[in-house]
Amino acid sequence: ERVVGVVALLAQCLDYVRLQLLVGKRIGEKAFDDTIEFTVLHWSCVNTGFGAMSAHIPDDGYCLLVHGPHVGVDKDGTVGKVEREGIALVDNCCGSAIAASGYLQGITDGGAMITTKIQEFTDFQQGAVQELILPHGKRLTDAENRMLELPYALYDSQDLLMRDIIATGAGGTKGGLAVLGGIQINTGPDTPDYFHPLRFDYMNNKGEILEDMLPLIMGD
Repeated sequence: ERVVGVVALLAQCLDYVRLQLLVGKRIGEKAFDDTIEFTVLHWSCVNTGFGAMSAHIPDDGYCLLVHGPHVGVDKDGTVGKVEREGIALVDNCCGSAIAASGYLQGITDGGAMITTKIQEFTDFQQGAVQELILPHGKRLTDAENRMLELPYALYDSQDLLMRDIIATGAGGTKGGLAVLGGIQINTGPDTPDYFHPLRFDYMNNKGEILEDMLPLIMGD
């Protein structure tokens, strides 16, 4: 029996290094094996996007929703950095998260500049990341490794956001919704990427959790 569904990547950074872990497929491509057909979609306009994504689920289909921040680890083990193919510079990863961390550190350390430009329409998504990280100022200040703690702090805020989005739009899902949340770990082009799962719930179209499946993939 073939299972048909949609893999929706919501609340994820648009950095291209994230795509390498997801079966190497381009956004919108279909992937097949003997029993599963799925389409990879990317929606980033939250409630509206979730509704649009739900409309693309086949009538007898299911949805796997994957969300979470990502972080780079370079070949020397430095967290927050990653090598990129064709680029000599060892780059920041995630750049958006690191920029938000710097913004927050400027507030907590007292070095932030006074400005009237609290939110800018041309960079509103980055503004949202900075708002989401605000409650974690002390947590990041006290962390032994700020770059290591950063993706987990962002995940906690992002998970609250995703729960609100799912509560609003779960009625549009059909056969069922599996929510996989965690931290994606990106490494250089010649080494594998990883995913640290922190949540794996199977839900009905009322947004009710029917099963916590995290123990099934975490083992002992």
